[in-house]
Amino acid sequence: MYDFKISEGDPVEEDQIVGEGEVLKNELKLRSHKSGIVDKVFAKEGEWYEAGHPLFSLR
Repeated sequence: MYDFKISEGDPVEEDQIVGEGEVLKNELKLRSHKSGIVDKVFAKEGEWYEAGHPLFSLR
């Protein structure tokens, strides 16, 4: 389950925390892999996603 801290149009920096999640009772910090502007957020808060599922895209 994920809680996102970004919205479409937001600027993000490489390695910035963009969300938090929980997997098997372990907390995760989701980080941006590069700098850019959030183009699209594919994931919805509170939903579960398989590993490798794209959560957002940057331009």
